[in-house]
Amino acid sequence: MCDINGTTKDALDIVVKAEDNDDKIRTYFIEINGALAKTATQSSTETYGNAVAFGITSAILADNWDNPFAWFMALVTAGAYHLLGKVTAISLGDKAEKEAKIVATNLYDSYISLVKNNKDSNLIIQTDKSKLDTFTKENFEKQMKYLRENNYISLTFKDIQNGEYKKRFGKNKKYVIITFDDGYKDNLKNALPILKKYNMKIVLFLITSESYNKWDTDVENREKEKKFNLMSKEEVKELIASNLVEIGGHTTKHLDMPNVELRTIEEDLKISNKILEEITGYTPISFAYPWGRSTKDVREIVKKEGYKFAVSTEDGPACFSDDLFEIVRVGVYSDDSIEKFALKISGKYPFIREKRNEMKAFRNKIRKFFGIKTK
Repeated sequence: MCDINGTTKDALDIVVKAEDNDDKIRTYFIEINGALAKTATQSSTETYGNAVAFGITSAILADNWDNPFAWFMALVTAGAYHLLGKVTAISLGDKAEKEAKIVATNLYDSYISLVKNNKDSNLIIQTDKSKLDTFTKENFEKQMKYLRENNYISLTFKDIQNGEYKKRFGKNKKYVIITFDDGYKDNLKNALPILKKYNMKIVLFLITSESYNKWDTDVENREKEKKFNLMSKEEVKELIASNLVEIGGHTTKHLDMPNVELRTIEEDLKISNKILEEITGYTPISFAYPWGRSTKDVREIVKKEGYKFAVSTEDGPACFSDDLFEIVRVGVYSDDSIEKFALKISGKYPFIREKRNEMKAFRNKIRKFFGIKTK
């Protein structure tokens, strides 16, 4: 087995300790990828060659243990196959190293380009469900201001119904759907003035039959969360009157839909829809699965009850060529800096995060290889 040389091992320390240095990371990420591929290929090839040599030697000596000539032939054959294995291992190792470096280069460069190039995109933002207190309110305003100053156009699902989503993205235009879940009072008190200021639309997925987040507070076997009050019907109507808010379904009591009988789900959606129609004056077309949880049967029921779109809490850029009843969203949280927010709305954030996790796993693999504590 070929050892990774000292230079590459020193490089590892820089990758581990100076992960914010793009140039160094790039160089050593590529070198280590190549070294590992070379080492693994050479090791496996040599092992295979030695196994073949041993097998042939054993066959030659099987019935000739007392024959000196047989021993001579066995040794010559074993040596030849061992040498062939070495030569083949070097050749295949070099080839594997080159291929691994190409893959590593493309992987890293694509990662960096996505981080640094904030290209036009189309996505659905899921806002933090926590209360819009002073800190969060300030952040929310910065985020809406960023969208407005960077020429993002906010849409609702009503804007893109009837297949219009297929032609919604004009050249050099950037669209975003901003979503709120549950319907907390601070959506009216704190969010609406900011939405009006920057003329940004949202979609609010409303719980219709609770007065506070009981599903988070009145629970057993898991950590209880802080209590937040939900809007009254009159308050929801005040939101709607702004012409900036579309109301969508979210069940009556925040049902954990995959763990509820299908008949119960059907009955719940009928009740929820009736209440939403009374409040809004229209039939809701968008739905958010509580906790983002659904199954194929659940999605079929949602579709059957008249919804045209349904979103989960899975993280990712919205792709309307995929299942319209399992649309993913990008989570935005109260402690996100404006830089992180900008990165997230680039539409590339889930891919970047995936590649970042791959790189972290790779670095941990290297650390483990050298006996260094993983992170």
